[in-house]
Amino acid sequence: MEKIEKLLKEFKNNPKNIDLLFDISNYYFDNDDYTSAIKFLNKILKIDPENEEAFLNLGIIYGKLALEDITLDEYWEDHTDEENLFENAIKNYLNCIEINPKNKTAYNNLAVVYDALDWNDKAKEMIEKSLEIDPNQKDLKEMLDELEF
Repeated sequence: MEKIEKLLKEFKNNPKNIDLLFDISNYYFDNDDYTSAIKFLNKILKIDPENEEAFLNLGIIYGKLALEDITLDEYWEDHTDEENLFENAIKNYLNCIEINPKNKTAYNNLAVVYDALDWNDKAKEMIEKSLEIDPNQKDLKEMLDELEF
């Protein structure tokens, strides 16, 4: 039996198991089925509306969809524009930060999204906040230097 079939069978018996929902979502993400990954992350948020990791993962997926310019046919039809993808990425990263203001990954990824939108001031602000949390992020310091030019 394929791994996802086992996971989905287990899910039917235990639909509120958050670890299992993450395993299913991660399986779909790893296999480029972003629609299904999002669906299972949203199930987590229905059970635990303050789940920092679910918000972070949603931000990652929406950011990936927006930044990698994946053809919209691979996504579902009611989210068809790039702007919506960026908005969803930003919203989910901000939700993650609201739950945990020390989540440097959310700040870093938000900086990348803001940079892609040419919102340099916001990108710099996110980098600076991330560097306050962990000043030893060499790549981030380089990104900040690039933004300042």
